[in-house]
Amino acid sequence: DEYLALFRYSDVPGMVGRVGTCFGEHGVNISNAAVGRLSPGDEAGAGSDVAVMAVTTDAPVPQEVIDQIVASDGFVAGRALSLSASPPRWRTRSPSRHAIAWPERTS
Repeated sequence: DEYLALFRYSDVPGMVGRVGTCFGEHGVNISNAAVGRLSPGDEAGAGSDVAVMAVTTDAPVPQEVIDQIVASDGFVAGRALSLSASPPRWRTRSPSRHAIAWPERTS
């Protein structure tokens, strides 16, 4: 799949479903999805309450859909990518206690 959406979000129940529902409401079909987070015993220390989701889709995800998801409670950042096109900008929700300084790509 050449289309990818990435999200950072609070690790609480229902977040994966919210992304799926929003995508469905906008006619975006999910072909694959994966989620992950640090566990309390991981090398990074005491674990994390922030998770990451990667979703591949059959078609590009409109920036408006990413913006709508990231603007909702519990989401930290999101980005839609086309693996065959130039990289788009990150959409980050601010301010947030989970704010991550994601580097801007300058190529």
